[in-house]
Amino acid sequence: MALEAAGEAAAQAETTTLINDAGTATSVVSGETGKYVLGKTLSGGSDEVAQWLRERQAQSFDAVFVPAGVELAIHVDHELPIDFHSNGRKLHHEANLFQQATTTTGSGVD
Repeated sequence: MALEAAGEAAAQAETTTLINDAGTATSVVSGETGKYVLGKTLSGGSDEVAQWLRERQAQSFDAVFVPAGVELAIHVDHELPIDFHSNGRKLHHEANLFQQATTTTGSGVD
C-alpha cells in the first residue's frame, strides 16, 4: 500500500486542479507527463500485486513434516476450523482386506 500511495503522490505532484465558477474541479497534468505516467503505472501495478498477494495468502496453509516415531506435542491457542464431513468417505482397515477384495467387487472403500 505504501508503494501505491507513493506512486499516486508522484502522479498528483505533476497535476494542477482547476475549479470553475460552478464549483466543478478539473485536474490537468501541468508537470512532466512522463513522471505522471510513471506514478500512475507504479500505483496501478502495486495495486495488482497487492491483490494477487491477498488472493494467494487466502489460499495458502502451513504444513509441518514430522518423521515417523517422533514424539510431538501440539499447543493450540485458538479454534481451528476443520471442514469435517460426517457423511464423507470412510476407509475400513481390516486384517482380511485382501481376501475381501478378491471375493467381492469392492475395494474396501465406502
